[in-house]
Amino acid sequence: QRCPALNAWYWPTWCAPHNLMQVLLLLLKEVRGRLLERNPYRREPLQLRDGVWIALDWVDADPVPMGGPDLPVCVLLHGAFMDSSSVTMSDMARTLAARGFPSVVMNRRGYGGISLDGAASARVSFYGFDEDLDDVLEAVARREPGRAVAVI
Repeated sequence: QRCPALNAWYWPTWCAPHNLMQVLLLLLKEVRGRLLERNPYRREPLQLRDGVWIALDWVDADPVPMGGPDLPVCVLLHGAFMDSSSVTMSDMARTLAARGFPSVVMNRRGYGGISLDGAASARVSFYGFDEDLDDVLEAVARREPGRAVAVI
């Protein structure tokens, strides 16, 4: 009752009514993003508590009148086969920054061009580890003290 969209008919995007068309549009978006757009990130390496290195890719917020230090820092968690270089993540980070939200993409272990070679405990998981996110949230709190954090 409070969310009528859950009971409504789903209509796919008019220009991609079939699965194959949706995949082709996604591929076209990836090609566009990788060839025509510059890298929006400022990379910050972070050593986790077990000695493994990951990369945090930051996009600083644009100064906007309604923004400021009251808006939370957005920590973006990528999908299973993505990293910060995927167009989905960079578009989301750019959009949030344009609205005044500083954002950071947490590249999980082995993603974002950071190798696991030489790590004493090179454990991996399909969707990451909770303690890795804890370490990232502590690093964000050190960088932006007193600011709220939104994990997306």
